[in-house]
Amino acid sequence: MFSLALLASLLLTCHRAEALNNGVQKLPRLGYNTWNAFACNINSSVVLGQAQIMKTSGLLDAGYTAVHLDDCYANLNRTNGKIVANATKFPDGMKNFTNSIKALGFETGIYSDSGWLTCGGYPGSFNNEATDVETFAEWGFEYLKYDNCYIPFDSVTRQNELGRYQNMANAIAAYAKKTKTLPISLALCEWGWQQVQLWGKTVAQSWRVDDDIEPFWSSIASIINQASFIAPQSDFYGHNDLDMLQVGNTVNGGNLTVEEARSHFTAWALLKSPLLIGTDLKTIGKDYLNILLNKEIIAINQDPVVGASITPFRWGMNPDLVSNSSYPAQYWSGQTQTGVVFMLLNTLDTPAPMFFNLTESWAIRAGRQYHVRDLWAHTDNGTAVRNLTVTVPGHGVAALLLTDAGDEPASVGLENECCLGPRTISGSPGPSSPSPARSWARNHRPGPATTAQDLQYHPQPLLQPAEIATRRTHSLAHHRAGALPTSSPQLIAPSIEPPGPHAFAKRVGAWYQHVLDCLHAAPPQMDVCVSLVVTDPLRPLPSPPHPMQTSTSPCAPSKRAAVSPQRLNALRRPFRACTRDHVVPPAPPPLGPTTPCRLQPPHSRTLPFTPSPQAYTAGGDDNHFHWQHIPLDSGRLHHYMPLLGHSGSKCVRALVAPRGPRPPTARHFVSSARSPFKLLIKTFHHLYLTY
Repeated sequence: MFSLALLASLLLTCHRAEALNNGVQKLPRLGYNTWNAFACNINSSVVLGQAQIMKTSGLLDAGYTAVHLDDCYANLNRTNGKIVANATKFPDGMKNFTNSIKALGFETGIYSDSGWLTCGGYPGSFNNEATDVETFAEWGFEYLKYDNCYIPFDSVTRQNELGRYQNMANAIAAYAKKTKTLPISLALCEWGWQQVQLWGKTVAQSWRVDDDIEPFWSSIASIINQASFIAPQSDFYGHNDLDMLQVGNTVNGGNLTVEEARSHFTAWALLKSPLLIGTDLKTIGKDYLNILLNKEIIAINQDPVVGASITPFRWGMNPDLVSNSSYPAQYWSGQTQTGVVFMLLNTLDTPAPMFFNLTESWAIRAGRQYHVRDLWAHTDNGTAVRNLTVTVPGHGVAALLLTDAGDEPASVGLENECCLGPRTISGSPGPSSPSPARSWARNHRPGPATTAQDLQYHPQPLLQPAEIATRRTHSLAHHRAGALPTSSPQLIAPSIEPPGPHAFAKRVGAWYQHVLDCLHAAPPQMDVCVSLVVTDPLRPLPSPPHPMQTSTSPCAPSKRAAVSPQRLNALRRPFRACTRDHVVPPAPPPLGPTTPCRLQPPHSRTLPFTPSPQAYTAGGDDNHFHWQHIPLDSGRLHHYMPLLGHSGSKCVRALVAPRGPRPPTARHFVSSARSPFKLLIKTFHHLYLTY
């Protein structure tokens, strides 16, 4: 959950220190590191073998120009104050080893630690920085990975991590000045402990942002989540390091699927992380090798004109700026020298359509249309106008490069869409063959749907364009009704829809049968009610209303209810809890003592429901909150829950859009009867208000 500490970290991230431009590592490092695949089981033959495969497989030509030794290359003790290479592992000496690597066309890198020992128990560089820099340079290394194990107590050394890393940076600078050579490139392995993104660039060229990576999707998702809050800190000469690549690595039970590995590689590359292969190339599968060889993705990582990383423009499943290590931010974009790159990350286990308005990204100009290139299918896929939809495999990714194609057509309206998915009514395919995982269509203007079959395959034009347009204006937060616009975007519903009021005050989409009516007033009085309506713009199929069981059990005062204690404490007021199911009455009762607010039309359609999903609505005055438990279909990615509230004599409407498989819980819906009417979504949702 979002915390004050996370907020403070995010605010501090706005501060950008000047990068250390000492002439080395302007762009992220590309190459190979021995640790993930071999750990301490290294020797000159093993490493040279990997380098030779890199050359013959095309990895060197693709840009992977470095080979790095990690831990365990040295003797356990220093000799005459110097680190000594293990003669059994490197019988020809370290200088001859680096010469052999360079003869293949690679640069070289080595490892040490800011503590007494390395993580593997070999000599660290603490208090020996100048000596070790000289040793590494004499051996022929141009790059140093500098770890953080076995560090002395700060109270003893009167230094923190920055101080210890600064000592090594000073030693590198002094040696370069003395020998009139380029400095060794310094990569901090600090694990993101002390907000290294704020100061790492003042002493080094890259810095680790999180714990050690593991070859599992949970580890990949967690690191992406961490990176989403510090991505703006990466630029030329200073790079957030998301750790070594695990593409195709099966060591320690590694089980990344091809889709997961593609997501992993795309995120690391577009976030401008160093790309250091950590897999035994003798056993890597062809599909995984091809991921590493994607030159279109690598070109963005190595862009010589734009050094900034992509950043999230919408979190997707979670509200913006909410930390979730299992479901990180999904919608990303950034500038490149050739256009705007988008990364759409499906954090769900199953395929899902991902929709966005182009101008949600800061890098897109309104009123323009854009050529779309798929950076994984390597195909040009028509022109996008206003918005885009991509069907992305579970744990998969879409990487799109959009280039300006001029002014958008004059006839384009709000209902236009460009669907990059298998479910579109019309539109001609792009000029190239589609990839098996994704189908593409040019921008098109869908006509009115006149049959249930048409509706079944019409994914976007009902609610989403208006929902997104509203979201851009009204972010999740406390919103005062008086500050909201008096009109909302219009989208004409399909002709099959019965006449009557629709979502919001104007026609924005199709409503379906509401499944819960407003709560009855509780003594002494209750002048605010909230109702919930389930709709699904993806597959609006006619069906009878969902049957619900009726319970007559009264609402009992409670100290817990279905909401977390932390959230209840945050309310700072008494409350009551209730978990009754209701059937839809023939006519809605009035909401409060004045003008009733009603959800219409009562004859609209609803959808089949999946078993056991849950949702809650809340209504109450300043002293009481009443939680209502109802069934809700949470089996699809996009469901819209329009909320209807009443404050005094005014009806207030809101649209809540959950984005994920998790059922909403009571803590997501909090209403206040104080004037003006307010709604707050705590987590996992976006809230949009309008009249």
